Amino acid sequence: MRLLEMVLALLVGWGCYIPAPAPAPQVPEETVAGRMQWIDPRDVPREFLRLPTAPYVGPYYILISVSGHYCVVSDDVYVTVQDEQRWACDWRPRRPG
Repeated sequence: MRLLEMVLALLVGWGCYIPAPAPAPQVPEETVAGRMQWIDPRDVPREFLRLPTAPYVGPYYILISVSGHYCVVSDDVYVTVQDEQRWACDWRPRRPG
C-alpha cells in the first residue's frame, strides 16, 4: 500500500508541474545607416521585398544597416529610429536583384 501512495503522490505532483516559458529568441541589433520608403509596395525593388511582411496596400518602410542588411518596419519605428542608432530588428540580407 505504501508504494501506491508514493505513486499517487508523484502523479499529483507531476500534474501540478507547470513548465517555464521558453526564452524569447534573441533579435540581433545592427546600426542603422539609412532608410527607404515606397508609397506602393509594388514599387519596392525585389532585393528589399519580403513578402510575409509586405503590406498589400499602403506605404512600405525599411531601415538599412551599416552592414547592408535591411529590416521592414512600421511607420512609427521608421520615424522614431535615428541614423547611427543600434536597433534590434529582424535584419535580412538583401536578396539578389
